[in-house]
Amino acid sequence: MSTGQAIRIENLCHSYDGGTVTLRDVSLSIGEGEKVALIGPNGAGKSTLLLAMTLFLQPKSVEGQILIHGVEACRKNEKDVRKLITPVLQNPDEQLFMPTVLEDVAFGPLNMGLEVDQARQHAMEAIEQVGLSGLEERSPYHLSAGQKRAAAIATVLSMEPRIITMDEPDTSLDPRSRDHLIELLGSLEQTLVIATCNMHFAAKTCERAVLIDDGKVVVDGPTKELLRDEELMTRHGLETVV
Repeated sequence: MSTGQAIRIENLCHSYDGGTVTLRDVSLSIGEGEKVALIGPNGAGKSTLLLAMTLFLQPKSVEGQILIHGVEACRKNEKDVRKLITPVLQNPDEQLFMPTVLEDVAFGPLNMGLEVDQARQHAMEAIEQVGLSGLEERSPYHLSAGQKRAAAIATVLSMEPRIITMDEPDTSLDPRSRDHLIELLGSLEQTLVIATCNMHFAAKTCERAVLIDDGKVVVDGPTKELLRDEELMTRHGLETVV
């Protein structure tokens, strides 16, 4: 349930050096504890918006303002912002690079300055939370796709951010792993912002959806209501979910 403003975006624009515009005057507010799906066709600007929220874009390419729990998302506040909002990347292999799952999940807390024992405790709790207990000493390269996704989420949970962003988190998952992920996301108390092209996944994970196309917010409302609008979904190349 929302108890305050987690994210506030005002008049956000972004373009690459070649002149390609990816975000056009995006304004958006997300309440604390909300689970929000960013939906839209490929190339709509969903991933770019997540990158902007998490300070992964070149500052000179961005115009407008993003506030994360009242803190402006800019380079001078980078350390504070990264404690508040953390991304789960689209490819888990980009977040799993240590010899074991435990070392991967403890890496973030150690990098934040926690003592080894504290970091290990945070890591063990996160590993248990995502259902990977017993795999602490396994190499991430020997995990299934679903287990890799869970481990990547654990690397974020161990740092205890207030907001988590996810880019196409159900990619390459089989139905059982996808169901496990949906259950896991439903159990999280953090604010979630999930970019997805999978309308069924959006319907099962997020109460609210923001449709983005051509870098602009088209409509913002209850997920199931939007996904039932056949004319709207068809116009933007998306699947209707009844």
